[in-house]
Amino acid sequence: MLNTQIRYKLITDVSSNKKSVIIFVHGQSEYVEKYEYIVEKLRDLKSDFFFYDLRGHGKSAARLVNPNRTHIESFDQYVSDLEDIVKYLKEKDYQNIYIISHSAGGLVSILYLEKNPYQIKAAALLSPMLKMNTKPFPNWVARRVAQTTSRFGLASFKVDNKDGFPAEMLTHDIDFWNQCQKGYESLMGGRPTFGWVNAGFEGVEKAFANIWNIKIPLLVLSAGADRVVHTSAIEKFVSKIREQNGSKLVQYIRYEGKYHELLMESNRTEVLAEINKFLLEN
Repeated sequence: MLNTQIRYKLITDVSSNKKSVIIFVHGQSEYVEKYEYIVEKLRDLKSDFFFYDLRGHGKSAARLVNPNRTHIESFDQYVSDLEDIVKYLKEKDYQNIYIISHSAGGLVSILYLEKNPYQIKAAALLSPMLKMNTKPFPNWVARRVAQTTSRFGLASFKVDNKDGFPAEMLTHDIDFWNQCQKGYESLMGGRPTFGWVNAGFEGVEKAFANIWNIKIPLLVLSAGADRVVHTSAIEKFVSKIREQNGSKLVQYIRYEGKYHELLMESNRTEVLAEINKFLLEN
């Protein structure tokens, strides 16, 4: 039985034979409804779609009383929830399970795949969070601050990064981004806490340490002008997978000049076409 504290939506394709399902794992401060539009764009897959709010996001459990913060103690908690979801879908007799993930959801998916190598058929990772942009501070300073504040009981305090990442830093198509957000403002998680940032640093370290355990085909997409995560870290990750697990295991595409939210970007039709092609091949 799926954890009832996790809000989810299973969208069934009328032409589906119920053998395939795609799990969408969103990023920090996001929620179910933001990416539902992709269902119509990926109809060729004849697959069902499973959307859910990450723990502490949207209407899922463990959300802080203050809606302007998203918090987690460890990304292992996200992984545990994803394990429950996959188990639930297998019990519903889905034979082929795939993942599409974005940003922090990409890190969650990587950690899941490293712990559960053969449960998923293939995964598409969009702008996966493998190194956070912590400007104006270098990463090592941000990590030290996150560790120290968490150690002294301040983990649930919001990181004060002024306005965070406004829409104009996330996409060139702000009208479409706003359209997808409209009506759901209360579900947005806002800024991360020091505990969330600390958990993110620990998750990234674990992801790089266990690359060898990834066994399924991956499609990794990055944005050349990303200002939320470091594209160089994504490319380092892809390179290490190819070195350790074979060059054919991962396909990589970098979209020059594009921003972080590739499914909200001006070239999203091209991005969705690549995802569609990859999943059909696998």
